[in-house]
Amino acid sequence: AKLSRAVTSNGDTGFSSTYQASTVTIVGIGFTQSAHARCRLREASGRLTVFAASARFVNSTAVTCVQPVGTQPTAPPTYIEYAHDGQIFSTAQAASYAVVGDPARAEVKVPSTKRL
Repeated sequence: AKLSRAVTSNGDTGFSSTYQASTVTIVGIGFTQSAHARCRLREASGRLTVFAASARFVNSTAVTCVQPVGTQPTAPPTYIEYAHDGQIFSTAQAASYAVVGDPARAEVKVPSTKRL
């Protein structure tokens, strides 16, 4: 399958919150019905799988999987991947996806309105 994007049940494209379980719809082409289909979220390095879950076939252009509540926030880039057989994942055709938590070290700069 070739993945193009991941959309949550809240309508967010490419990300979801750590504080809630999210149904993620993976959109692409070439999906087939399989009792063994799985999705997983991995760091770009491939060293860490953030979560893995069963995938449910919707049609040839979409499957869904559930991101569990409490999934740790990820540092982009992270990608959601899909496997028809639950073993060989589509690493070359992954969709960008991140799990977000609370903002940290955020800085807001407000332009000065003072006239010289």
